[in-house]
Amino acid sequence: MEMWSHRGRRQCAGRNRRGKESEFWREVSMAAGQKTTCADHPGNHIGSNKRAWSRVPDCQNTTPLRRFAPERAEDEANYSYLEYKVSLRFTDSNHGARIIDEILARACALATVAHPPPHTTTMRPILLSGHERALTQVKYSKEGDLIFSVSKDHVVCAWYSANGERFGAYKGHQGALWTVDVDPTTTLLASGGADNTIRLWEVKTGRLLKTWEFGTAIKRVEFSEDGKQLLGVTEKRQGQLSSIVVYDINQDPEAEQANEYSLRIVVDDIPKVTVAGFSYLTKYIIAGHEDGSVTQYDAKDGSELNHTYPHEENSLVTDLQWSSDRTYFITASKDKTAKLIDAKTLDVLKTYVADTPLNSAAITPEPTNYVILGGGQAAMDVTTTSARQGKFEARFYHKIFEEEVGRVRGHFGPLNYVAVDPTGKSYCSGGEDGYVRVHHFDPPYFDFKFEVERERERQM
Repeated sequence: MEMWSHRGRRQCAGRNRRGKESEFWREVSMAAGQKTTCADHPGNHIGSNKRAWSRVPDCQNTTPLRRFAPERAEDEANYSYLEYKVSLRFTDSNHGARIIDEILARACALATVAHPPPHTTTMRPILLSGHERALTQVKYSKEGDLIFSVSKDHVVCAWYSANGERFGAYKGHQGALWTVDVDPTTTLLASGGADNTIRLWEVKTGRLLKTWEFGTAIKRVEFSEDGKQLLGVTEKRQGQLSSIVVYDINQDPEAEQANEYSLRIVVDDIPKVTVAGFSYLTKYIIAGHEDGSVTQYDAKDGSELNHTYPHEENSLVTDLQWSSDRTYFITASKDKTAKLIDAKTLDVLKTYVADTPLNSAAITPEPTNYVILGGGQAAMDVTTTSARQGKFEARFYHKIFEEEVGRVRGHFGPLNYVAVDPTGKSYCSGGEDGYVRVHHFDPPYFDFKFEVERERERQM
């Protein structure tokens, strides 16, 4: 990949009060692909990306930007930037200082990685556009080759994660969908939604295998680690109590599925369940509640074993996702924090603090040590403000040191769910904007380490 350094020149014609010309020469580095504006004409571009320079309108302080032939940059450190040498003439020194300060401030703000140095890439996303309404959940298959997505448009979509091609759609629900999960063998797919049903599908054919009906909406479904059980969370509404139901699953698509649940946990003494899942070896069922609490149940008889408050009181637990071995999990909450929690003791291991309410949190598999958080300004509060003000970014935190290490922008609405490829090669996010964005990680993602990590490697 070749990068080029361009050198342009802009002149402002004018004289100071004494009739003498004042020239100010400054070297300004700007990121490639970005634009800046004339201080006296904020809507007018001084320079645009690559070689096609835009023109500054003729006025007493400006003349068109001259075009120069590109020069090959010999220094690799300068590959990320375009260099402009600016010749300016001003009416007085105050006028000149003001404009130069403006140029330098804008240049510094634009010095990003629009064109990175050689041997790096930009981790450009694949946009999956197959839903008509907001995404509610996205899930990877265990091998990471398929992505399943659901939204409020009552259709389940399956995609190839490598190129974003749609594998198929599963149609049958009559209302908004809230949840989806796939079994470890990628044979069976479960979905639940506002039509008060859990539906079981055959992945490769799209055939509907079983429908379980309930009195209220289904907010979460999840298969056990071995795929032999399926959990569902029902909504508290219309006189119905919130509950967790468990079904025994026959993994043969041609076999009959059980009509009745094998276990039901009714939640009547604490606020309703919002999320739930199976721990390692299907030993516990962990549930998150709308008051910010987390409960541990025995997966065999449904008895309550432990109950804690890792989040602030009355802060809804919006998501619960597991580590690869299911010995610990991460929760996201409206209190702007995510908590890493031990599945056996419910002790809080780590806390990740964000500056916006969180809708989802995921853990990357070994050998990387990151967690990914997603959220943003509530959809009902979103107006015409910019995406940056809405904080619609995926946030990366170091799992051990609890420090934020980066953000990925792109969505123009809140992130409703984030999921990580079980093989660790990519992640995807589903947003209120109706898009699924798939990011395949670049080599620098795997190479990045804190200094203490590098020091430890040197000592080993």
